[in-house]
Amino acid sequence: MRKTLIRFGTGALIVLLGVLVILLYPDHGGKGSGSEPAKPALEETSPLEGTLSANAADYTAAQPATMTVQEMTEDLDFLVKTLEEVHPSLIEGWSESQRHTIGEIYNQIQQPLTKEEFYFAANNIVTLLHDGHTAMSPFFTGSEAITLPIYWTQEGPVVLNSVHELKRGDLLVNVGGLAPDELLKELTRVVPAENEQWVKISGVGMFKSSAFLRHLDLVQNGKVPVTVEREGNLLNLELRFNPSSPWETMQTPYVTGNTDYGYSFDEELSIGTLRINTCDFNQDYIDIVESFFTEAASRNIRRVAVDLRNNTGGDSRVIDEFLRYMNGLNKYNSYTGLVRYSKQATEQRGEEQDSGYIAYDPYQVHVTNPGTPSFSGQLYVLTSPKTFSSGNWFAVVIQDNQLGTVIGEPTGNQPSSYGDILRFSLPHSGFQFTVSYKQFKRPNSELDAETALMPDILVHTTRQDIIDGRDPQMEKLKEIISQETK
Repeated sequence: MRKTLIRFGTGALIVLLGVLVILLYPDHGGKGSGSEPAKPALEETSPLEGTLSANAADYTAAQPATMTVQEMTEDLDFLVKTLEEVHPSLIEGWSESQRHTIGEIYNQIQQPLTKEEFYFAANNIVTLLHDGHTAMSPFFTGSEAITLPIYWTQEGPVVLNSVHELKRGDLLVNVGGLAPDELLKELTRVVPAENEQWVKISGVGMFKSSAFLRHLDLVQNGKVPVTVEREGNLLNLELRFNPSSPWETMQTPYVTGNTDYGYSFDEELSIGTLRINTCDFNQDYIDIVESFFTEAASRNIRRVAVDLRNNTGGDSRVIDEFLRYMNGLNKYNSYTGLVRYSKQATEQRGEEQDSGYIAYDPYQVHVTNPGTPSFSGQLYVLTSPKTFSSGNWFAVVIQDNQLGTVIGEPTGNQPSSYGDILRFSLPHSGFQFTVSYKQFKRPNSELDAETALMPDILVHTTRQDIIDGRDPQMEKLKEIISQETK
């Protein structure tokens, strides 16, 4: 590659109603310690949450509740034009099907609407791109929300923590009369995503919000009726709204610790676990990776597991830094992709041209400064639906280069996807939105069509796991190691 291509974004929390963010890297230089520069790197976060301004609620309060047809038309014009000029999937313009949908949305705004109503109409255009990094952040995210901490298991949405009338392990049967599959269908309409996993993990913030619940007409007398199944019995409850923001960090059943990074050792099984909750490439990260491998060597650890289950992204150079410590790894295949140029990318990122695009050849990272002490044992990676953006990229590089074994659930991000966002604001409604301007291709191009990174060993979190407080992915890892050592 003749030019640095880096992936990064907003992070991973997300953007999308609760989480997400980017791919390519503009300003960091793209050089991880010990690696060549010119390589794709990624820094990510979640689009929605990452774009939400701190004073969004105050801004909303100061705005008229109703928008005129002209205001909405001008906002949609700006949105459609910006997406068409910036997003890599629209180099050839909108498809006929997309244009038809856009026309229907213009028809919906031929009479005054509230800002909330307009948001859901405009957001339908954003979701046409099926890109978790391209998202619109509603200014009404500071509105009321119901308290409903859930994780979407294969059995359905399960309550994670006992709160008010809810009990840990309750299975959500319906919300306002909508069954989980119907609720998921409605969330898919408003949550930009590449797969169902991301809709489920990041859409929780949306469906707890009063705005979304009113949009679906699920509020009755100021409360939201829900039905849960508990120990074989159906219980009908009414959840009240509270002033807490629904856009809290996505909740999962996995241990996160109190810091972005942390590690532990099990000397009996000779395994060290490095927990990376965010891909933040800084001195703290560099130091903790060195400390981890130094202590692993002193303990004669033969297996390393990287826990990415709570990682929604950041800077992809964290991968290069980690892989410096793999003994004998001189080079490995990394991401490639393309950059789409536009006036907007020139203004926000200082790109050298304002039109066209450049595609990059397949790329290999050459490790020129190996870390010490090096690690020669087995490598494992743990993933979940919350593994997104650079977190997803980390696991993909490991799997596509056959450097280790991925254990867990399918990730929330398509391995080959879009990212590196530009930020915009609609002129009248003030809604902020992000747009990817780079496309990333995984090392193994034969798997480009996969909508999620599929683990080598699939281990889902079940309702019973949540009830028992069990960590099924970690238990599976220990089971595998125990069998190997017999």
